[in-house]
Amino acid sequence: IQNAEVVAIDEFGVWTVNDGSGDAMVDDYFFDGDWPSVSIGEVVNVSGVLEYAYGEYKIIPRDQTDFEGGCTANGDVNQDGELNILDIVLIVNSVVGAATIDECIADVNQDGVVNILDVVTTINLILSGRTIDDEASSITITNENSKLYAHADGDIPGIELTIKHEDSVAIELTEDCFLSAMNTKDGISKIVVLYPKSEVIFSSSGTYKIIDVMAANSTGEIHVDVLGLYCREADRFNISQVYPNPFNPVTRIEFVLPESSQVQGTVYNMVGDRLAVIANGNFEAGLNRLEWNASEFSSGVYFLKLESDFGVDTRKLVLMK
Repeated sequence: IQNAEVVAIDEFGVWTVNDGSGDAMVDDYFFDGDWPSVSIGEVVNVSGVLEYAYGEYKIIPRDQTDFEGGCTANGDVNQDGELNILDIVLIVNSVVGAATIDECIADVNQDGVVNILDVVTTINLILSGRTIDDEASSITITNENSKLYAHADGDIPGIELTIKHEDSVAIELTEDCFLSAMNTKDGISKIVVLYPKSEVIFSSSGTYKIIDVMAANSTGEIHVDVLGLYCREADRFNISQVYPNPFNPVTRIEFVLPESSQVQGTVYNMVGDRLAVIANGNFEAGLNRLEWNASEFSSGVYFLKLESDFGVDTRKLVLMK
C-alpha cells in the first residue's frame, strides 16, 4: 500500500492507514526488529503479509525492509522535486517504449501498469484547480484516405495506440497537438498523442492494423470504438479496454486473444475477496467483450483478473454511485 496516511494508532501500537480507498490496519504481530515510530498524519509505504484475524484484515510487515520497498507514486519521474512537462515527456516516452523510468513513481493511479491513464492523471496534477469541461466521453476511430481519425464528442486529453504494419510503411504523427510520441520495433508501433487539436491522429503510407487502443479523460478511461481496423490476429493476450471507468453500475470489458482459449474473469475487492465470476468459458481469437453489472455492490475500488491459456491480465475498476 502506497502513500497511505496514518489516521489512528491504538494502545497496542496497531496503525490504521488510509490511501484514499479506505482504511487498513498495519500490525506488528510478525515484525522482526524495532517497530517504527510514526505519528498521526504521517504518510507511509507499507508491504507485508495479509492476515484475517478477529474479524478484520491486517497488513503484517515482516521487517524494516517492508517499509523501504515502496515509493511515492506522484509522477515526478525525474525526481527533481517538481511536477512539470519534463515528467510528462518522460512518462510518454516510457509508454511508447522509448525511455526507461521508475514505473513505481509513474504509476500514479496505482493500477500496476504505466499507460495513458497515468499520463492524463499527471497532467491533471500539474494543472490542479483548472475547470474541466468539453472533454470527450467516447471516441470512434476510422481510417480515411490513409489517415487515422479520432472522432470524439469533446476534447481528447490522451490516446494510446499499438499498431501492426510492414517495416516499409511510414507513420507520420500529427503535429497539431500538445505532445505526440512514437516508437517502432519489429513492425509494431506504440503511439501516444495528447490533446490533438484536429481529428487526424496520424497518416500512413500503407496498411496497418490496430492491436490495442486506450483513451483517457480527467475522470478515467473512456470508450473507443474502432471501425474495421482491429487486428483479428492479436500477437498477445491482454485487456484492451474497460469503459466507462469509473462506472455506475455497468462497465464493459474488451480483451484480445492470439488464439481461442479458455478464459476466466473474476472480480475482487481491495482485500482479495472474490466477489463475482463474469466469464468462465472458451473465447475465440481476436476481440472479445464482457460486461459487469455491479448494482449490488457499494462504491469503491475493485480489481478484474482475466486468466487465459496465454497469461493473466488485471485492471483496476472504480465504481462510483
